[in-house]
Amino acid sequence: MWIRISKLLLTIKNIALVGVGIALCIALINTLISLGFITWANIQGYSTYYLLIEELITFFL
Repeated sequence: MWIRISKLLLTIKNIALVGVGIALCIALINTLISLGFITWANIQGYSTYYLLIEELITFFL
């Protein structure tokens, strides 16, 4: 009985970890897209330092 509960908890934990991993990958891709846009705008001559600082703060929070 305890072995079955233990396996169920382990399965739930694994599913949760996969979900967290997927969420972190999506956040990383979103950040890379934003940083790419900021870099492109900076190359075009727009001042994007406040956007860069905002994006970095958001990423590390």
